[in-house]
Amino acid sequence: MVVGALVVRGRLDDRKVEQAQFYKLVCATDLGQVCDDLRAAFADRVEVTVEPAGKTADRLRSLDGDPGLDGWLVADPWPAIVDGARQSAALTPTFAPAPAPPLARSPLVMVAWKERAEALAPTCPESKVGWKCLGEAAGGPWTERNGRPEWGEVKVGHADPAEDGTGLLVLGQATVAWFGRADLSTFDLEDENFQRWFSGLERPMRPSPGSPLGTMLAIGRAAYDVVGTTEADAGIVDRAASRNALTRIYPSPMATADVILAVTVGDRGVRLRDLVVERAEKGLTESGWKAVGTAGLPPDNGLPSPGLLDALRSKAREVTGR
Repeated sequence: MVVGALVVRGRLDDRKVEQAQFYKLVCATDLGQVCDDLRAAFADRVEVTVEPAGKTADRLRSLDGDPGLDGWLVADPWPAIVDGARQSAALTPTFAPAPAPPLARSPLVMVAWKERAEALAPTCPESKVGWKCLGEAAGGPWTERNGRPEWGEVKVGHADPAEDGTGLLVLGQATVAWFGRADLSTFDLEDENFQRWFSGLERPMRPSPGSPLGTMLAIGRAAYDVVGTTEADAGIVDRAASRNALTRIYPSPMATADVILAVTVGDRGVRLRDLVVERAEKGLTESGWKAVGTAGLPPDNGLPSPGLLDALRSKAREVTGR
């Protein structure tokens, strides 16, 4: 009986210790209200820090010591980008080696003014607006075909790929569209024709105080003609006063943003995941993200490797000077 009592007491003590632990979760800014919901739901158990994915990545990739977090809620493959850079620097990985399964997914889309998309379409392969022809038209001046009026510069927008969790994925999708394949190496990025197209797409990019889509809806055609984002983010278009003048385009090849909860090596990360994952999944789907396994989504995200995306991030910084 004494032994049994000690076992029960030990279990109770372990449970008290676990309940007393305070976890640290970093949540990518572009996940918006999901981060706010997690902060409110677990205020007594989890410290939620909301910051751009690029800021988190730059801090972790060369940090030698305590990472200051137990988990990172962000679009895949940002954690793999961090650990790839750490491996190159002979540092130990920050995140658990087992791949984190997606919690929710969202196709990457374009939001465009209808009249602008209709004018652009004849210049694109199969008359379908996509990233390759947009990169060729961006930066203007550009004159429309078939006797239509001259529009001037084609203003293309997406979030800063060096900072925003989604912005880098959009740039990855655009790069796959230019090459026509996702199995790319950094040597491919040295192609002169690609570099010319890439500079044309990225150099005119202007920093936006909020999301480019929000700026587009607030300011109108003077801000952007086309913006790349997630389908989940594009849900705000349905509530906009200008919604009937806008169209949603699913560029080919399809790519998706897959949100993951990457946890650090050790028990704390596992416990954090067990604590918040169900709430995070619920918050994502309520925010317009699709549940894993939803019909019509591709089997993978359709994006280049983490290392290639990291190289694109650096190249975008070189071109824009940011």
